Amino acid sequence: MTARLHRIADALAFQPEGHTGVSPVRLTGTAPDEPISVVLSSYEPGAHAERSPVALDTVYLVLTGRLTVSLDDEQVELAGLDSLFLAAGCVRAVDNLTGEPASMFVIRPNG
Repeated sequence: MTARLHRIADALAFQPEGHTGVSPVRLTGTAPDEPISVVLSSYEPGAHAERSPVALDTVYLVLTGRLTVSLDDEQVELAGLDSLFLAAGCVRAVDNLTGEPASMFVIRPNG
């Protein structure tokens, strides 16, 4: 495979366990030969992803709004085009503590 087009209209929605008020869609990583998964996650005001470890190295890239990522001993606020690398096993929670929607890409190996 040299190229594969993915259209947002064809993206598959899913509901991860422990996520409330979050609407993710898988943009890439739907085929076994795609080494990278890209998910667009939309967070409504007050949305929450429970504290849990990330299974694989992961990058969060915020597109719109603001999201707060809680780590072991700190909270990091991410705004538009801010990114955060999380090593596999890193324990995190994600919250939209604002009154505005937020969205981010979640990028990781397809595994």
